[in-house]
Amino acid sequence: MNLSVRVIPVDEAIASRQAVRAYLDRSLDMDLLHSILELAARAPSGANMQPWKVHVLGKKAIARVFEAVKGSKISPDRANWEEFKYYPSRFVDPFLARRREVGNALYDCLGIDRRDIAAKRLHFLQNYAFFGAPVGLLFTVSRNMEEGAVLDVGMFMQNIMLIARSRGLDTCPQAAFAAFSSVVKGAAGIPEGERLLCGMAIGYADRCHPTANLKTSRAPLGEWVSVHE
Repeated sequence: MNLSVRVIPVDEAIASRQAVRAYLDRSLDMDLLHSILELAARAPSGANMQPWKVHVLGKKAIARVFEAVKGSKISPDRANWEEFKYYPSRFVDPFLARRREVGNALYDCLGIDRRDIAAKRLHFLQNYAFFGAPVGLLFTVSRNMEEGAVLDVGMFMQNIMLIARSRGLDTCPQAAFAAFSSVVKGAAGIPEGERLLCGMAIGYADRCHPTANLKTSRAPLGEWVSVHE
């Protein structure tokens, strides 16, 4: 494959990156994916330990994970975040307000009534099919590592998302996989010695999908920047 694709500037990649929840039925060349992962691994890490591990799932593996989660009969709100608890047990403002804002905007795009819990859960379940992306990535770290490794994996993931965007691809980082870590790891064949942190869909966005134009807001600097002289 010719990998000489147009590469957009980093500022444009950052500004145009969004969590894409619908993908075209278009395959992703593995040479391109490997080049993205290889460059992304230039991310910083404590003492250059490079603690991240990536499990690349094709369509068959994605189907196994999806069926395993669906077959578990566990509701997402009752899932056990046993290996990596991403969200707080209780949301407070301004985080609660921001969460509600993006959730309401998403369901409005999908035409789902905010009181329709069944429809919301059905949509949420699509996380485990990576929203139809041709490739899913699962990120793990060794159980021997401490919480600092999570920062390293986050920076590595950000690199993947920006490099992918710069090459015309889109992504969706997905904390939802950690909620079903045992089920997902079993279906994907991930060793018990690794902690599952999250997943990521990667592929070519379906720009005709109702969620394609969903753009999340950002709080102004004054809300989260403190200058100390």
